Amino acid sequence: MIGRSLAATVVFATVVPAQVARWNLPADRSLIYDRERTVNSRAIDPQPKPGAPVPPAFGVPGTFGAGVLLGVEIDQKGRGQQREPFDLAELVPFLAFDLGTFKAGKARIEAPAVKPFGKLVIEVDGAAPSADGEQVLRCRIQRGPLDESRVPGPARERKERYEALQRSYDHGLEATLEITRRHDASASRVREFDARLDGTVALPAGREWKHVGITVEERWRLREELIADNGAFRERVGEAIRIGREHLLGKLDEQIIRLPEPPPANEPHVDHGAGEIALLALTVLKAGVRRDDPTLLDALEVLRTRRLRDTYTVSIALMALEAFHADPNERQHILEGLIDGPRKRTPGDADRATMTRWVAQLLDNRDSRPDKAKASRWTYNGGEDFDHSNTQYALLGLWSAQLCGIDVPVEVWTGAARHWIELQCQSEGTINLGLLTYRQLAQNKGRTTSTGVDARGWSYRYPGEGPYGSMTAAGTASLLIVQAALRERGTGRSELLGEIGRSVRSGYAWLAKHLDVRSNPGRPAEYDAWRSYWLYGLERACELGQIARLGERDWYFEGASLLLAMQREDGHFEPGSIVDDCFAVLFLKKAQVPVSTGR
Repeated sequence: MIGRSLAATVVFATVVPAQVARWNLPADRSLIYDRERTVNSRAIDPQPKPGAPVPPAFGVPGTFGAGVLLGVEIDQKGRGQQREPFDLAELVPFLAFDLGTFKAGKARIEAPAVKPFGKLVIEVDGAAPSADGEQVLRCRIQRGPLDESRVPGPARERKERYEALQRSYDHGLEATLEITRRHDASASRVREFDARLDGTVALPAGREWKHVGITVEERWRLREELIADNGAFRERVGEAIRIGREHLLGKLDEQIIRLPEPPPANEPHVDHGAGEIALLALTVLKAGVRRDDPTLLDALEVLRTRRLRDTYTVSIALMALEAFHADPNERQHILEGLIDGPRKRTPGDADRATMTRWVAQLLDNRDSRPDKAKASRWTYNGGEDFDHSNTQYALLGLWSAQLCGIDVPVEVWTGAARHWIELQCQSEGTINLGLLTYRQLAQNKGRTTSTGVDARGWSYRYPGEGPYGSMTAAGTASLLIVQAALRERGTGRSELLGEIGRSVRSGYAWLAKHLDVRSNPGRPAEYDAWRSYWLYGLERACELGQIARLGERDWYFEGASLLLAMQREDGHFEPGSIVDDCFAVLFLKKAQVPVSTGR
């Protein structure tokens, strides 16, 4: 969630410029910086012996965020980022971009929750800026007490979460930080900065080291400005999808070559990489690969001929085979109003038989405990368990099957609806929810606003675990799919469809309230937990409902700006895996075909 709550108090200023520096970066713009970083660490206590291993740089993430600044992150006064820094990799640019200290003088800034330290207090001593906008900031950083009021979530759950956060924020820190930055007054932005942090990390009791020294050096240089929805931005996205597709096509070929053929006789049930092959095939299909591409055809044949069992693999294989038989232009036709929803696919008899077999496997993978008509939910391989991630993917796969004419029992859809509705988390308060569809945006019409909508999310399993972004996107998307499936069959009772609609609006309200593309909202101690998975889930939830704006926020531009900053020239998105690369390309492509929403 974006909301500036960092306490930045100027203690004194010896020189005040005639004109206070301000950022000029509207919400529909973002800046991408080339970012370089080096990290070193050393043992302090105990003293290292010759040949001893070098300790990790505790407190410094092994991976670091993209060099990007979003216009929506700038506070109303134009001073700097209103988003709180999560770790040291975010703290450095946060301080460098803070134009409230662009003057000679001293200031005190508090960062409430920096992993793994907790609250950090930063004493800033700013030199007078030069005529060409260069300034040096010298900072002293120390750890302070964690503020319980800063813990997110309903008040009744804060104590337990506070205790959990205390266990996460258990390192001490004393450090100095020097930043040399250059402010461009004509463009009202920081064009570049260099920073060096030297510190000592105190580790919790029981660790191999008591104190470890860390040194972090950063170098940022402004590369480009992105503007939402203009031609240059669309070209950048198109090129990112193209090179991402080619990168993943190469990875798909590698995965096929590495597969054992045939599967070992003693492990006929093991997928042996089929899950990644299914996801890669789905991604390159959505990204525009030719339907007669040899690598794609080989991948689909691998899926057809292997015994797929686990829920993720079977579901994504269904999605890939359905995408192979779909019209690549269908999404655009729906948004333009030429058709009102996805059209039936017409796979041949062999593919229909394959998909029918996969549907049967998915139905076997349901949680065996509840009455299936009252709760359809899934786990990895069946049995007495479930989670909302597997459940979401199962429904995506079953929806693909139904689009291909495969029968899915109606009680599967009604049971899924009951499950998601009953396990939605408690309200976090009401908001006035404004949703702008693509058609409203194209016709320059106002958004649809619902007043007093409860913001309610979903957790990984049960409501008491607390909601977070990727699972709230999963719940919203799942109910939209169920709603569409029931309407298509003409079997949805008006009462149930009404309940689904209310739950979907509450899910969108939670997403609008907490939207943050840099992290998976609701996971304060796990900043980078499934970030690419979260973004792909956000895309799916919004695309299924044809939502172009969540409130005032352009969810796609914000996420795309981040991903464009993360992509390398070879198409890979740092710092992730092949799976993360797939999720990134699927987000950029807006891969999810909308359903008929009844609007």
